[in-house]
Amino acid sequence: MRKLKILVSAFYSLITVHPGHAAVVPAKKAPVHHGGLSIKVVGEGWGNAETSDIETLLQSTADQLWVYFPQRELPAIVVVHGDESPKVLFEKGKHGEYLVQLTARDRHWSQYAYQFSHEFCHILANYDHRKLSSGAIDSQDQWFEEALCETAALFTLQHMAASWESAAPYPDW
Repeated sequence: MRKLKILVSAFYSLITVHPGHAAVVPAKKAPVHHGGLSIKVVGEGWGNAETSDIETLLQSTADQLWVYFPQRELPAIVVVHGDESPKVLFEKGKHGEYLVQLTARDRHWSQYAYQFSHEFCHILANYDHRKLSSGAIDSQDQWFEEALCETAALFTLQHMAASWESAAPYPDW
């Protein structure tokens, strides 16, 4: 439990401390799409959920973390359905876009949000800049990134709940 508290504390300090002294937490407001973050859901396997609804949800999910990276720009993120486990692929798309696989189906919105926020955290943590050791990706510190991304997912769900009280993507959500 003590390790979890340390990880949560480290995560909050990473996202709230900006250069120039004190911690700054943005005021709660409608999501802002800094840097034109583009998320596109493609393919099949989503069950009875519409890809446009999934895109709206994933954009709202990303906004919860993206607001803390005002100077960052990212290539597009393409999301596909996968059956194994949620993951962001090391291979990029033909235009340099990030490729993310999610396993959520139908209208299990909380699963989409949780899975995507975890994978989005890997993108923000520059997972694709890991060093190669003997032809393989160095993963000796992967446990820390995984813990950070789990914390980010919990943070995202908490902040989505608060922001959706007054600014849900759709009125009936």
